[in-house]
Amino acid sequence: MNVSELLSFREKSPLIIAVDVEPAIGINELLERARNYVAGVKFGLPYILKNGLDTIRSIISRFRNDYFFIADIKLADIGFVGSLMIDLVKKMGFDAFIAHGFIGLRNALDKIKEKADALDLFLFVVAAMSHPGAEEILNKSTREIIVKTREINVRGYVAPATMPRYIQLIREMSGDSIIISPGVGAQGAEVGSAIANGARFEIIGRKITLSRTPIEEIRDVISIYRSKGMIRDA
Repeated sequence: MNVSELLSFREKSPLIIAVDVEPAIGINELLERARNYVAGVKFGLPYILKNGLDTIRSIISRFRNDYFFIADIKLADIGFVGSLMIDLVKKMGFDAFIAHGFIGLRNALDKIKEKADALDLFLFVVAAMSHPGAEEILNKSTREIIVKTREINVRGYVAPATMPRYIQLIREMSGDSIIISPGVGAQGAEVGSAIANGARFEIIGRKITLSRTPIEEIRDVISIYRSKGMIRDA
């Protein structure tokens, strides 16, 4: 999946659902009912491991044309191991995956990016995280991560909605990148705040997946985007 293909889903909305646990109404029911409102789905490693490759592949195949799918495996290993993981990501049918930026380029991200390109997968690199502990080590390296990853033409980044200065920094340093931002909802960032600071998509998980009325939650989110001029009226 390339940049233009990914951004075509932005016409629907900037919303990505994060699925780390089974949604309260079930994954198939949720995705069936959310298809008109949600751009993408990010499956976390706990959900992938619990359900297995065949189940994930079946879900993605069923909703292939409705969403783009991100494997949130947060790769943080040498190139050889990363390549093995990426083969599995492709086998499950994902469009994109997430790797950590702190591992550096040589025999790590360079090989991961090379493999991603060969398999037509979009790579998102974690440049900063949303929890307070990220400020102790990882987030101090955000600028260096962007500088290095631009050397291998990385076009996607993960940056926290809870710390918008990192979104702003990435946008300033890499104006054409696609930034996806977790931290909206359960972690405290307001809907639309990451978009206002330069993200292309916002990631919302528990606020939606743990709700018994997730479509109402999604519609509320879409209403906020619309009120802020972040999506066009239908």
